[in-house]
Amino acid sequence: MSRTTDRQSRTRKRKNLILDILIVLLVLVMVFCGVRIIQALYSYHTGTKAYHALQKEAGVTEKKTGTGSGSGSSEDGIRVNWSKFNRKYPDVKAWLWQKDTVINYPVAQSSDNAYYLHRLLNGKWNGKGTLFIDFRNTHPFTKDFLTIIYGHRMRDGSMFWTLADYRKEAYRKEHPDMFLSTPKGNYRLRIFAADTIPANSPKYQFDFPGADSRRTYLRWIRAHADMYDSGVSVKARDHIVMLSTCTYEFDNARAVVFAKLEPVSK
Repeated sequence: MSRTTDRQSRTRKRKNLILDILIVLLVLVMVFCGVRIIQALYSYHTGTKAYHALQKEAGVTEKKTGTGSGSGSSEDGIRVNWSKFNRKYPDVKAWLWQKDTVINYPVAQSSDNAYYLHRLLNGKWNGKGTLFIDFRNTHPFTKDFLTIIYGHRMRDGSMFWTLADYRKEAYRKEHPDMFLSTPKGNYRLRIFAADTIPANSPKYQFDFPGADSRRTYLRWIRAHADMYDSGVSVKARDHIVMLSTCTYEFDNARAVVFAKLEPVSK
């Protein structure tokens, strides 16, 4: 065999070896991606199944709250068996529900904002996590002017996926309210504004020392948020809720929806 033929043979072997390595790497990447997809789908399935079980465990049933005002959906609500459910899950502070949507979830609160980010109420890891109140809210829904609830925007359409839809006028009109049940009282959440803000926005605010600070906050919403003719009048004496989830318009963007709390009968 000539030196030229020998060099060509070695070159072919090196190329074949490189090709084999690339094929193996490609297969490994495909296997890895496949495993991750299966894990995500399994996490979605497990989370969905767990929340359906929690709805039954909490005895969540739909009811009518009275004639109310505004749209027909404002007359709807739920009942929750709080005496039984709170004994087992003391971290749960409320149940959030919205007619004709996937929102039908418990709302917990921990000593930090990390615990329920990727945990279900039973403490098990799950990508859906649990809707949770910011730990800095000391008197959510009652004495606190602003209560903040966080939740993931899951790609299977669950949890807070629909919050970003409030930037669309048609969706706003079709879903003007949510319903919040707590052990101490029930509320209608009358949605009046939506916005996209950075995760480090100063509007994640908890200190409102007086009426002036509340008015300043409401003026900011009116000036910067996506307001619409909801017919909801919000004053400094009222209590409001911010629902917050991830969105993707820019790095660390958050879609937020503001709602006024209106007490309703149990």
